[in-house]
Order: sequence, then C-alpha cells, then structure tokens
Amino acid sequence: MRKIYFCGIGGAGMSPLARLMAARGHEVLGSDRGYDLGRNQVLFNLLKTEGITLVPQDGSSVDASIDTFVVTRAVETSVPDIAKALELGLPVMKRPRFMAEVFKDTNNIAVGGTSGKSTTTGMIGHILAVVGRDPTVMNGAIMINPNSNFIRGESRLAVFEADESDGFEDVISVCPAAIAVLTNISLDHFELEELKKMFSAFLLKAPLGAVLNADCPNSMALRDVHPKTVTFGVSASADFSLANIQPQLSIPGEHNQLNAIAAVATCSLLGVSVEDSLQALQSFKGIKRRLEVVGHVNGIRVIDDFASNPGKIEASLKVAIESSKRTFAIFQPHGFQPTKMMREGYIETFSSVLRSGDVLIMPDIFYVGGSVNLVNGEIVTLPKDISSRDVAEPVSDKGKEAHYIPNRADVLPFLAARCKPGDTVLIMGSRDESLSDFAREVAALFKETA
Repeated sequence: MRKIYFCGIGGAGMSPLARLMAARGHEVLGSDRGYDLGRNQVLFNLLKTEGITLVPQDGSSVDASIDTFVVTRAVETSVPDIAKALELGLPVMKRPRFMAEVFKDTNNIAVGGTSGKSTTTGMIGHILAVVGRDPTVMNGAIMINPNSNFIRGESRLAVFEADESDGFEDVISVCPAAIAVLTNISLDHFELEELKKMFSAFLLKAPLGAVLNADCPNSMALRDVHPKTVTFGVSASADFSLANIQPQLSIPGEHNQLNAIAAVATCSLLGVSVEDSLQALQSFKGIKRRLEVVGHVNGIRVIDDFASNPGKIEASLKVAIESSKRTFAIFQPHGFQPTKMMREGYIETFSSVLRSGDVLIMPDIFYVGGSVNLVNGEIVTLPKDISSRDVAEPVSDKGKEAHYIPNRADVLPFLAARCKPGDTVLIMGSRDESLSDFAREVAALFKETA
C-alpha cells in the first residue's frame, strides 16, 4: 500500500485517478482550492465516502510519509503544498506520468482530440461494459449512467482521455495505448502544427490500431502514420459512416452521432460487432455538462454545457437554437492565452451562428493561475492582456446583440428582465465547476420570478 497525495484532487482528470487508487487499497489524501472555498461539494463529499482524506491546501498535511505526490498542470508552484513537497524532496509526478505508471500493464484505449473526448470515452466505456468486457473507465466528466467519472473494472481493459492540454511530452507518456482514438484536431490549447506533431506520436505508439475522423482534414493528414487505421465520419468514404450506420441515441446533435460512430469504430478493433455496439449505445444517457438540461421552468429552458472552443460552441449553439424561439448564450472563456489564441474563432462563430434576436453574454475570463514547471520550479504566468470585452464588442459590431457583463451575478437580473417562454439559456465554459451552480441559479431564477 502506498500513501498518495493528489494536489488539485478536484480536477477532472485527478478525481477519477484518486478514486481508482483508493479502490485499489492505497491510502489517498488530497487538497484542492475548490474544497477550501466550499465549491463542488457533491464531488468532494463523494471522495470522502470512498475513504479519501481531504485536507486544506496550505502545506500542513504534506510530510515525509507520502510516497508519491501527484500534481496537475493547472496548479502553480506557489501553492504551499507543492512548495512543501519540493522542499522535502518528495517524488513529485504530473498526472499523466502517474497515469502511465498506473496503466502500464493494461490494454488502454486512449481518446485524444480537440472536441468530443469525454463523450466518446463514455460511449466506448459504456459499450464495453454492456457487452461484458468489464473495463476500467476514467473520464474527464461525469457519465450520467452510472453518475460517475470513474468505473472500476476487473479486466485488463482501460478507457480514458489523453488530454493535449497537459502538453506534448505528457500526452505521449500516457501511451502507448493499445488503441489511440483521435476525435478531431482544431485550434485549442496549442497551435495546429504542434498539435499534429503531438497526435502523430500519439497514434504511432498504439499497437492495436488508430481511429481517425474522416471529416477532419487535420486528422486525415495523419492517415498514413499508423498502418492499422480505421476512419469514421459523415462521408460514405469513411470506414464507419453515418451514411450507413444510424445510432439511436437519447442525446441530441450530429456531433454526438459522430462520437457514437467513433466509439463503434473503436470497439470494432476489440472484436465487438457494430450491431452489439449500437444496441449498447441505446442505453447511454450522456455526459454531465454536455448539453445537459438543468431546468425547463415556465417555458424557459436552461442548458449547462462544457463548450470552450469555437467548434464545440458552434455544435452546442446549433442544438440550442434549433428548438428555441430565442437563445441567450452565456459564454465564460477559460484562460488568457487560450482566449487570445481563439479570439477570432469565437468572434466568427458567434457572429455567424447566432440569429437576429439571439443574445450573447460574456462574463470575465476564468483564470486559475499559472502552470507547473517542475524542471526549474518556476511559475509560468501569462499576461492578462485580453478580456471578454474583446470578443463581445466585435460580435456586436457585426450586427449581433452581445454584452460584456464582467460579474456573473449581474447576469441574473439581465436574464430575469429579458427571458420569456420559448427562450433557451445556454451556459458554456470549461474548467470552472461553479458554472453548473450558476446554471441552477438561473433555472431557480425563472421559477421565482415567473
């Protein structure tokens, strides 16, 4: 039994890993700024019920008895826990490196790409569970059935995300995966050429095969990287195509149809028939914060969604718009550098997809701090030289109604005064778990003011 400390244990990739270690009988403890601030209590209470000890993120619980100290890229070295761990000379590992160690003796299905990772991971895991393969599943989001981001399986199969936001070297360290799934490649955390280089290495190391999106030119540029590649897409030229495979899903959107086809293609490499995969997917209920309807109050629908890059935003907006008279899109960007990188894409997406009468509302950018650099112990702090105003105003200039409202609390009276039956409020943004609480506040607002 090891004593393992997770710094940033509430993170999307950290909490399922901590739960797996606890389920395997290790002593697990961890800290998180969200826990100290009283946020995301549902998750933290769950961790406690599974025997995980939660402690303040003040360095007081970091001592020489800890065998492994695990950090995320999103936690800066100024955090007292990390400073204390470095001072004591503890074995400090970034999460992907630790995952590589944990899953070195399993057949891994790793899902990478810019969009759709969590849903595709959940679908693959669901199919394998239904057909009796008993996989371990670690997802970056909560799967609605079984209401968890973690499933402990007893077989040698494991399904999880390979998140490029952890950086080139760390994505590769999670591999070799038995099967590498690439949902798509578009501008997000890194420039396109860097992403292509990263995912090329990701695909190359997968002995059982690679799965690529035939509709994504950036992905298909890597078509010849792996000798055993299958493709999925809308086009009839794809190996697994929506032209001849029609998933029956309980969740909306063509993007989810494509996620389903990706899952079917992946499971085919493990010998699961198309028919069995499609049958299993009929009982898949989706992923939390992926077009999740959190309220339908007095004719006003409230949707909580994780969309964070232009492609995801476009897909979510189209689903919201097609079934509403008017859509109020609330988008909270995450991080200053990603916002700078994707600013033009944001402007183009909102300007082209929003209808006349729809409304864009942008609170301030969500910022969690600098990145960990364990090579020299320095904090990488990026300049705060962009704001949500720099997206909202150009959208307004292009003729669509757009408002920069820095404080989310001030969005509530705006919605109360404007929303009417038949409208949809779509709340979008990643990394900030309190957005779900905000979505519930919005739903409660209409009940109270109706």
